[in-house]
Amino acid sequence: MGSCRLTCWIVIVVYGVVGQLALTQSPICHGHGTMKMGMCVCDEGYIGVNCSAKEEDQCKAPGDNSVCSGHGDCIDGMCLCLSRGDDLHRFSGTYCECDDHSCPYSDDDVCGGSDKGWCECGTCRCNLGFTGDACSCSESTDSCLADDGKICSGNGNCRCNECVCITGYGGPTCSDRNEVARSKSFISDFTDVCDLWIPCVLCVGFNTGDKDAEECEEDCNRNRIHIVETFPDTPSNRVCHHKDADQCVVTFSHTDESFYAMSVFVKSIKECPAPIPTPEAEVIKADQLSDDTEGNEGETNNGSNGSPPVLNTCYFLYLIYLIFTLSVP
Repeated sequence: MGSCRLTCWIVIVVYGVVGQLALTQSPICHGHGTMKMGMCVCDEGYIGVNCSAKEEDQCKAPGDNSVCSGHGDCIDGMCLCLSRGDDLHRFSGTYCECDDHSCPYSDDDVCGGSDKGWCECGTCRCNLGFTGDACSCSESTDSCLADDGKICSGNGNCRCNECVCITGYGGPTCSDRNEVARSKSFISDFTDVCDLWIPCVLCVGFNTGDKDAEECEEDCNRNRIHIVETFPDTPSNRVCHHKDADQCVVTFSHTDESFYAMSVFVKSIKECPAPIPTPEAEVIKADQLSDDTEGNEGETNNGSNGSPPVLNTCYFLYLIYLIFTLSVP
C-alpha cells in the first residue's frame, strides 16, 4: 500500500515537471515566454500576445535603426522621449523624431513662447487669438481702433493688430494725411492723381506749363510719360482732362498703380476751340471788302467788264436805223 502511494506521487511529479517544460517551450509563445493561465508572459526584450516581437523593434521609425531616434527610451514597445534640458522643451513624436526647438521663433522664443503657442514636430500650434507660422500674428484689433471707433480710420486694414494704411495716410491708426513731397515747384497735398501729373504732362508733352526746361528734366520721369495717338486698350486706366492756358483740352490717362510705379499716356493732339474773331480782325475784314467793292465799280465805269457801254452803242445804232428808214420815201 505504501509503495503504491509512493509510485503515484512520483508519477504526478514527473508529469507535472514534463508538462511545465512542455508549456514553457510551447510554440504558442514563440519560445520567448511562458504560458500562464492561458496567456503568454513574455521574456524580457519581447512583447506581443504571443511574444513574437522584439520590444526595441517597435521603437524604431521606418528606415531608422536607432531606438526612439536616439532621443528616448523604449518601454513596453513605446518611446518615452527625453527633454532638451528642461521640462518645457522636449523631443516628441511616436519615435521621438521631433525636436520641439525646430519651429520658427518670434519674440526670441519658439512659436512666440507658451503664451502664444507651442512647437509640435516642426510646426507651431498657436493658442487661441494668435496665427502665423510662428504664432506672431495677433487676431486682436484693439491697437487698430481709431478715436472715431473705426478700424484704421477707414483708411487701411488691420493686420496682426497693426494698421496697414493706404497711400496718402499714415500714423498708428491711419488718421494722419500724408503730404506728397516733391522738389521745387511740385505742389504738395494734391487731392487727385490727375492734378499731380498735369505739370509734367504739359512740359513733357507740349513744352508748356509752369515748369521750365530744367525743372521738367529734374522733376518729371520721361520714361513713364508716353506720347500716343490713341490710348492703350487697358480698361483699368483712368482718363484725365485738363484745359491749358490756351483753352485747349489736354487728355491723358494713368495706370491703376501706386504713384511711383504708374505709367502715363498723353494724347499728342490737343482739342482746341475754333478761333473767335477780334474787333481788330473785323475792321481789317471790312476794309478788305470795301477795297474789293471799289475795284469792281472802277472796272464797270471803265467798260472793261460792265454791260452799260455796250447797250448804249446798240441803242445808238438802232436810232440811226430808224431815222434812215423813216427818211426813205
